[in-house]
Amino acid sequence: MQKIHTHKKYFLGLVALLSAFTACGSNKSGDYVVDETYVHKYGVAVPPTFWKESGKNGAVVSTMANGVVVSRSYQEGVLDGDTSYSFPHSSQIEKIETYRQGDLVKTTNYYFEGTAKSEKEPSDKEGLYTLSSWYLSGTPRSKETYNAELLVSGQYFDINNHKDASVEDSQGTRLIRDDYGHLLATDTIDQGQIALKTTYHPNGAPKEQIPYRNGVIEGSKKTFYPAGEPATIEPWTKGKQHGITLTFQHGEKLSDVPYVNGVKEGKEIRYRDGKTVVQEINWKNGLQHGATTTYVGNTSKVEWFYQGKSTTKSDYDFLSNRPPVKTAT
Repeated sequence: MQKIHTHKKYFLGLVALLSAFTACGSNKSGDYVVDETYVHKYGVAVPPTFWKESGKNGAVVSTMANGVVVSRSYQEGVLDGDTSYSFPHSSQIEKIETYRQGDLVKTTNYYFEGTAKSEKEPSDKEGLYTLSSWYLSGTPRSKETYNAELLVSGQYFDINNHKDASVEDSQGTRLIRDDYGHLLATDTIDQGQIALKTTYHPNGAPKEQIPYRNGVIEGSKKTFYPAGEPATIEPWTKGKQHGITLTFQHGEKLSDVPYVNGVKEGKEIRYRDGKTVVQEINWKNGLQHGATTTYVGNTSKVEWFYQGKSTTKSDYDFLSNRPPVKTAT
């Protein structure tokens, strides 16, 4: 391919403008064009004005500031054929979008090694699409059919191409494996949505059991140590921790931690040997607030906090009883 055609004045002006934007923090991704080539349908690089006046047939190759090279194929000014995206600062292709007269008909993602990683292909029926994936070795990992965001059916394979889970009529089990075939999670699917996700430690023991309703965490989430002992039992409501979370250590209860809408709120109680109270900590809006009492034998020590900062009892009382500050209207 011939060298990229660049309008120097336009390029310098663009760089200056983008530098100003960057200095203001308005563009931090580096996702803007720094150089561009217009290629005629016969494969010859041409000036942009000639390419446009000739009917906009061929390709536009854009080099982005983040190092990604994007090559878009056009027919009479409409995306038609493959649009490819390279890995940053590499000639290897990371993604190809296939268009037919402006309509996206397939998206394929690739490993850096060049083999296909996943492929999304819409159906003729609106909202329906197929999502396929492969391991780095090239063997199939999964093939799923979705209706909008709902999983209709799926087949899941291990690294040796043996089917070991499936979803039929929007019910069943989905297995999540990494690029090398190691099991990461198991999803229980109900009515096309995830109802329970179980993740695993590297040794294969359960790490988390997370209940879902309508796509958000809802119910009792449980976590475990690699040897199988419980780590936490967490009540969740509408995607936020809400209620008393129990924490454990060596199989015994370590603490009761109160949450309200995702932040600590109320009195946390910590235990020794699962029974004896050793500390009480007051929380407000996620910050220590009020008395923190530590018990040692028959004695106790009280520390005071105001909105997360250590203070004295007298200062806490003073700050807590101050009249609200009036603001100008």
